Amino acid sequence: LVQGDRTAFLNGMEARHRLFDVANRDAPADAKFLLQGLVEGYWSDRDYFWDHPNQTVIDYQAYPDAEAMAGALERLGVTHVLRWVNLPKRRWGIGYPIYYEDPLQQAFTARYLTLRERVGDKPTGMVLDYYSFHPRGIDH
Repeated sequence: LVQGDRTAFLNGMEARHRLFDVANRDAPADAKFLLQGLVEGYWSDRDYFWDHPNQTVIDYQAYPDAEAMAGALERLGVTHVLRWVNLPKRRWGIGYPIYYEDPLQQAFTARYLTLRERVGDKPTGMVLDYYSFHPRGIDH
């Protein structure tokens, strides 16, 4: 397959690939992604961090509030966030936050993130968001 056909095929089959395709086309070359609930960094054309519970770079328990979290992510150079909004329940038990219920994540999203694209998958119900991160906050 030529690259365009391969991308079109994967985008049609996998919502997570569509999310990375959008982010890769939109974000500047020097962008750095935070992947929340996602481990498919191999689809990223940018540097990235995972928030996987087994990594030690990002520890949500260490942040007393959204400001502290924003400061930590700014120090890491994060510019964009790719989030699996409605993670399956089996992932909650291994330490991922429930992003749409967690007070820290809600406050962080409201104050520091701008939604750039929402990707959904009707058959699975998967909801994925792509945000730009504003370390100094955004005005609403």
